Amino acid sequence: MDQATLYSPVDGWLNDLGGLIPGINITPANNTVHVMNSDMIKTVFIIPQSDLLLFKDTREVSLEFAGIPDKLIGTAKLVPFGKDGTFKVYAVLIATTGLLPSMKGEVSLVD
Repeated sequence: MDQATLYSPVDGWLNDLGGLIPGINITPANNTVHVMNSDMIKTVFIIPQSDLLLFKDTREVSLEFAGIPDKLIGTAKLVPFGKDGTFKVYAVLIATTGLLPSMKGEVSLVD
């Protein structure tokens, strides 16, 4: 892959190379490479029951991730708790630059 140029209709990162090796001819009909769309990133955080009232309405949140110097701003909304009995909040971020799957971070409410 270091000697190839990859064009994709979405901004993201390679999730699966599909067995590419040097010398394979690739045609437009091949679907050998999977690109994960970075615009489809969903951030999820779990809150304690004592914080449920803070998310009665949609809230603006600030997220900090290790390795990303700037705070990311987004809108968070409580979703009904799942089968595991936890209270989860989904946040839609304005920008997802630098995020990768399974990154851990800290969230705070924007006043």
